[in-house]
Order: sequence, then C-alpha cells, then structure tokens
Amino acid sequence: MRKTALIMCCVCGLLCGRLYAQAPDTVVENGSKYVLHDVVKGETLYGLSKKYGLTVERLVEANPGTENGIQIGQRLKIYAGEAVETVTHKVQKGESLYAIAKKYGVKVQDLLDWNPGLTEHLSIGQPIRVRKSAVTVANKRPEKADAQLQAVAKPVETPARQVESNPPEERPQPVPVAQVSEEKVYADAEKGKRKSEYNVFLLLPLYTQQPTDEGSVGKIEDLDAYEHIKSFDFIQFYEAALLAVEDISSPEVQVNFYIKDVNEKNNAELGRWIAEGVFANADLVIGPFFRENFRTMLSYAQNHAITIVNPFTVAEVETSAQLFRTMATYTAQAAQLAEYIRSRYTKAQVLLLNNMGSDSKRVSAYRSSLMKALQDYPGIAVKEVNYKNGGVSAVNASLNPTCENFVLAFFDGEITVTNFIQTMNRNAPENVTLVTSADWQKYDKIETEYFARLKTHYIDQFFVDYSDPEVIRFIDRFRERYTIEPTLGHFAFQGYDITRFFLSGIMRYGSGFGLQVNELQEPSLCTRFHYAKGPGHTYENQFCHIYRLLDYRLVNAWLAEEETTPVITPGKAKKNK
Repeated sequence: MRKTALIMCCVCGLLCGRLYAQAPDTVVENGSKYVLHDVVKGETLYGLSKKYGLTVERLVEANPGTENGIQIGQRLKIYAGEAVETVTHKVQKGESLYAIAKKYGVKVQDLLDWNPGLTEHLSIGQPIRVRKSAVTVANKRPEKADAQLQAVAKPVETPARQVESNPPEERPQPVPVAQVSEEKVYADAEKGKRKSEYNVFLLLPLYTQQPTDEGSVGKIEDLDAYEHIKSFDFIQFYEAALLAVEDISSPEVQVNFYIKDVNEKNNAELGRWIAEGVFANADLVIGPFFRENFRTMLSYAQNHAITIVNPFTVAEVETSAQLFRTMATYTAQAAQLAEYIRSRYTKAQVLLLNNMGSDSKRVSAYRSSLMKALQDYPGIAVKEVNYKNGGVSAVNASLNPTCENFVLAFFDGEITVTNFIQTMNRNAPENVTLVTSADWQKYDKIETEYFARLKTHYIDQFFVDYSDPEVIRFIDRFRERYTIEPTLGHFAFQGYDITRFFLSGIMRYGSGFGLQVNELQEPSLCTRFHYAKGPGHTYENQFCHIYRLLDYRLVNAWLAEEETTPVITPGKAKKNK
C-alpha cells in the first residue's frame, strides 16, 4: 500500500578542505572525491563527459585551463561524488543496477557516479560501492501524514545527490535562447524565501471518480487499485512525477508533495477545497491543467503568495500571481527560429502563410517577433502570404529563386494540410524549407516522402531523443515500475521534467523563487527551461525545440549535420481546453 505523505531528504557531508591522496587513482579535495584520468589519443572533453556522466562544464571547473582543449597524457580530475564512507555490494545472480539501487534506496545514476567505469552490464560477484550515509538516511521512514490533505504520492525515502551539484545533463545543444539582458533579469528577479519545510501540490486530471465525503476527496490510496485509469491522458504524468520526486530527495529540505484530482468537471469541488483551506499553506502548485480550474486557482494564489506553474498553454495570462509558464510563447518560438535561420544563412526569405483561421494569432505574433529579431539582417526578408485567397499559387509567386525560402504554415485540418503538401510537392523547389508545428505529424495518411522533399522542420516544446542515456534509463525504470511504455502523448516525459525542475527550484532557492532557477543544471528528457520576466510577476520559458526530417529520421535541427541518432518519435502537448 502506498503511503500518502512524501518527505524528501538528502545528506550533505562537510569535509576538510585540504587536498590529500586517498588512493593511487583518486584524490579528495574540499570534500569531493575525484578519479584521476590520463588522456589518451582521440579523447575529448565531450566524450569524457558522456563516459563519466558529467557535464563538460563540471570537467572544466575541476580542471582549469581545459576549456580550450586537452592533450594526450594530461591528467584530469573526474568528479566521483562526495568523499564519504561506503559499503560494498557484491552482485548476485539476476541483479540489475536498478534492483541494486532500489535495495539501498539510492538512484542508478548515484551508483554510476560512485563507481567510475560501471555499466549496466554486470557480472556475478562484481563489487559495487554504495555511499553509507545514503543507505543510513534511506532507512529512515517519514512519519508525517495528514489524511485530509495528502493525495496520491508514494513517499520518497531515498536521498539523491545534493541539489547544488551538477548532475549529468542531456546531450549539449548549441540552441541559443532569446537574448535577455542578464543585468535586467536578475535586477527584476524575486528572491526565494528559504524555509525548513515546503508544501507542493500537483493538480492533475486523473478522473478517479472518488466519493466527495470529507476526508476522501481526490484521494487515491493505492495506484494498483486504479489500473483501469491508465487509459486517461494524464496518468503517465503522475507516474513520472513520482519518479522525479524520488530522484531529487534531500535530507536538508523537507517537501510535502500532494496530488489532487482536479479536472474540468470538478471546478466547484476545487472551490470547496480552497474555502476549506486545503491550499492555505501551499508554496508551489503545478497545474491545474484546464482553463476554468486554472483561473480559479490563479485567483486564490495571487492573494496567498503561492507560485503557480502552468504546464501546457501558450496563451497570454494577465495576473498578479507569480506564474511560471512552461510552454514558450509564439513570440519566443519565432525568436528561436530567427536565430536558427540567421546562424545558417546571410540571405534568405521567410514566408508566413495566413489561412485567416485559428492560425492568424500565431502568424501575427511570429511576424512581429521575426521582423524584430531580423531587423539588423538586411539579407533576410519576412513576408506574409494570404494563403486563404491565393493558395499555393500565391506561395509559388512569392518564392525568391536566389535564396533559401522558409515557408511557415501553421493552419490545421487534414484536408487543408493534405492539399497543401501534395500541391507543393508538384513543383518541390530545392530552395524551399517547410516549417510547421508538431501537430502536423498526426496527419499520418500523408506520405513521408512529401514532407522529406520539403525539408520539413518542426517547432515544438517537447522532443525526445531515444538514444540519449538519460532517456533510456528513464524508460527502463518506467517500464519496470508501471509495466507500460512511457510516451510523450500521455505526458510521461513532460511529467518528469516539469516536476523535477520546479521541485529542485523550491528546494534550492526557497518559496517564491524567481529567475534564479535559470542556474539549475537538472537533467531533462524532453524539454529545457530558460525563463525571462514577463508582465507583472509572470515568467515565460524562452526555450523550444527545432527538429527536422532528415533521411526519414527526426533529428535535432541544430545538430543535423552531425546527428546520427536512430528514429525519433516526438509527440505534442495538449493545450488548456
């Protein structure tokens, strides 16, 4: 039976600051343990970062002067965790890294960090070091529980590495975010209020159909009893959120994590919970996911100093509450696209197709943002084409034969999109690049060859590289835990990234944190977070993915020339309804 409280803890060992030899191949400096590595021919900082599961920045920090490259025979210090006492586990028949991590109440990544060279291929009798302090804390079970407030979380009893450390991050991407003045950003940023305990709520539409009597509202006692609700949209978000919570526990900060079933059918119930004081001591709320619920919660939050995270809307929001929006606005998306184009072409043309329908607002935002971002690049022109009246003929008449033409189309409807793609393919000029949203991938009756011929690029908030080691580990854990495949379409990857990032933010910076969260180096699976100040106390994510169809594979467009990943199947997020 899953408990209904979640308290996250971790250990911070403070050791002496002098450098001393611990073993022939390791040293300890300022409380951190380092493995000594001698560079051999062909090795690079990036290769070593992947080998040891660290960021390039972490390697350079430990080895000043290496930012300009490394040399054969050079001895490097590789961070291997905190210098604390360990216990040795001997691998038994049939054991996996995940099973060993679960046994000791630690993470797989911790085992990899503590055992340089360790892989998922184990042999019987193989020794694996486990931090003793981590095991000790992991065996302490939290007692706190409030039946009225607690919802669906399995308690995290396993400490992770310190929030202040730099865990492995996903493959480096040279994707610039919209340029924001750092001086202005941090002058405007709220500073978090550090406390010993925080209350965090995840308001998810789980449709559990629970009774409404007091004490049981929105409460799930055991996920195993609700296997039938796996068909609902957000159950994987919930399941992945629990994994994220397990990965960032810390004994220095207590976080009570509550999950409430809030959907489009129970806004009155949400109002009752607010009136009863369920959220009176909340510090952070992720959700709700539907518009009416969201407005209700936002109204309450602005009068009670609660930070709200909105996961899946690009719409502008007017509020005096502190609001973080995960989805990049159309303005931010266009700024990213402008950077992508000007980094590759000194001369190009951008054609914005306006079908005068639901796409008009997006086209208008893109036009303004593109013109502003490209105003100092006279070789790149931006034009709007009336597609509704002129069709593909108007597009062809506007093409510039002397440069690359980026044709931006965001209208929808299977018939409209199919006719557009087929007609464009009749001519298929070599100097045309189609740019559209990930929504077009749902039109699976259109031949992939047609999209390939137009060098199709997609703009989306979420994109998964299934060859990334972090993604592979997450999928393995998710399968083992829930016996189901995690997908973008059911928000598993989004649930992990969003939960991990914002829980890390409150643990490190405190209640009411601001743009300090841009300093976080949390690993992510499908998106990134880089916030800029919006109107009032709102913060807007500036990052979005640009990926393209190349050789019938979807790859990161910024790395397209060097990318060799296997087929990638990104999905899309649902907007607030």
